[in-house]
Amino acid sequence: MEKVNLIGLILLVVLVGCTQPSIMPAPSTPPSTPTPMPTPEPVTPIPTQLAPITVPDEPPKDKTWISPGKVQVGNFYPGARAEWMLTINNGNDGVTSEVKKVTTDPGEVKATIPVRSEFYRFIKVTSDNAKDKIVFVSGEGKGITFNGFEPNSGRILTVDYIRYSQYSVKYREPDYTADGYEAAPKEAKDWVIIADPTPIFLPREKKEILVAVEIPKDIQPLPKRWEFWISVIDISMGGNIQTELASRWLINMR
Repeated sequence: MEKVNLIGLILLVVLVGCTQPSIMPAPSTPPSTPTPMPTPEPVTPIPTQLAPITVPDEPPKDKTWISPGKVQVGNFYPGARAEWMLTINNGNDGVTSEVKKVTTDPGEVKATIPVRSEFYRFIKVTSDNAKDKIVFVSGEGKGITFNGFEPNSGRILTVDYIRYSQYSVKYREPDYTADGYEAAPKEAKDWVIIADPTPIFLPREKKEILVAVEIPKDIQPLPKRWEFWISVIDISMGGNIQTELASRWLINMR
């Protein structure tokens, strides 16, 4: 399968160093009488450190963002493959607080409390039952285990912890297209390969996910220019409202 080069942005940086002053060479033919060699002019040393290069600022780590926002594929054709690394920055700090109503049975002092998200690190727990002497034991998956409950009693727990973030990365039809482009063919969903469609992130972690489009050789005809999107959503947030980010892929056929 052939790879098609993507149209990207290249940053050119030119570094200029200091030029050494010329040093007078020795005469090529020795004189008949010894003559002292001329004293060379002082040589200015080349700096060992280059001046700092200013590079456009990367978006902040405490914000969720993706890059690139747009990918252009040129001179594409059936049987070819194009791929790109999609960068996802998880800006969430993962701090989560959940309120739980917990009732213990007679003799029960230890319990595992279910939580909504994948557990990463414990912060604290508080209880409105004054007889509880609760201590953290362990956390795994979507459960946190505590010891020190007062048996045969109830309480309201407030559990604070840090969670992992899980994202959904998937193909999606565009809401609109660039000028001169049309929506991707319906079959394009089967041509797009996402290496990790449900990546899991630590707080403030950044990852690269391989995205590729590979058209079968026998697909004909195809639009001259078409577009699809790659959708990125933090699905660990829960709730009815979720923020979606999208990377636009613009395909130009040969």
